[in-house]
Amino acid sequence: MNSMMTRALMITASLLLSACAWTPNTFVNADPSVDFSQYKSFGYFPKLSTDKGQYESLVSNFLKVAVAQQFDARGLMFDEDDPQLLVNFYINTKEKIKARSVPSAGGYYGYRDPFYGPWGGYGMGMG
Repeated sequence: MNSMMTRALMITASLLLSACAWTPNTFVNADPSVDFSQYKSFGYFPKLSTDKGQYESLVSNFLKVAVAQQFDARGLMFDEDDPQLLVNFYINTKEKIKARSVPSAGGYYGYRDPFYGPWGGYGMGMG
């Protein structure tokens, strides 16, 4: 019984964790006239344009992974010390916020409205 319960719990946990995994879509636009076979290695500029301050941004990290996958598919290897091809990024982003209002019952205790009246003495005109 315990092993079956443990197995069910493990399957449920793995399904929940895999449901949280998300990979953004990556689109590649490469110049067909460039012969990448002449290059054997690539690297990144020491300070990327997408980095702000003293840290590597999440955008830079995502772009590095996407570029590495594409160059790996073309046979280029990452070389931090002496790359033949240096890569930098420029990205123009726009933040969009989408807000949606929902109806409110009103007041701090509005969720109690259909079930309870005001507490004794509140709003009853006692003076």
